Amino acid sequence: MKAWGRLLRLSLAPTAAADIAAGAVVGAGTWPWPSALHGRPTGGILVLMLASLAVYHGGMALNDWADREGDRPLRPDRPIPSGAVRPAAALFVGAALLLIGPLLAFSVSAPSAGVLLAVSATAFAYDVAWRGARLGPLLLAACRAGNLTAGIVYGAGASFEPVLLVPAAVYGAYVFAVSSLGHLEDAPQAVLRSSRPALQLAVAALILAASPAAALVRRPIETGSLLAALALSLLGAAGLA
Repeated sequence: MKAWGRLLRLSLAPTAAADIAAGAVVGAGTWPWPSALHGRPTGGILVLMLASLAVYHGGMALNDWADREGDRPLRPDRPIPSGAVRPAAALFVGAALLLIGPLLAFSVSAPSAGVLLAVSATAFAYDVAWRGARLGPLLLAACRAGNLTAGIVYGAGASFEPVLLVPAAVYGAYVFAVSSLGHLEDAPQAVLRSSRPALQLAVAALILAASPAAALVRRPIETGSLLAALALSLLGAAGLA
């Protein structure tokens, strides 16, 4: 079971669920109680979180399946290279979760299900084919921005307007910056020097520090909430710096 937990990256589950929760608050302007969702059951947000988790963890499993040959010499302790999880089983579970997620979402919100289906397709494309130094981070950014968008669409319902996607765009920009750095993990020194990682890190920190401004798409906004978000973002930016 521990090997499967590592394969699926279960320790990162809160991040995928938090995307949906944050998006729903952006879309509804508050936590999506039934009154904020025009009578829709509040349990729907929990179903949407499960759907997001299915897509996220399915993508993680499929990613390890696609990396299995490269991981044998570099990361032999990972679940598939170590023999703890069979490649066929990882492929089946990963693909199944990528399909189950949008189906779960469809039971509560067709628009959110459509967004998660696009996220599933993007994750699949990244895992099995498109891993370039720029295209790879762009696809990862699209996945995380799409995850937040699924929550926004659900929270907004019929009152959805394009301006509500500003936080998703900012989130995507941050993920792109951080993922571009992550792609340098195993790069040769010559590539590291030409990629200017210090500049990329500074850009990521600046985006994170400025991210609470995206909350201003929703008005009115509590001053205390905005200040708390600013404090957290500055703390994270300081960590990056």
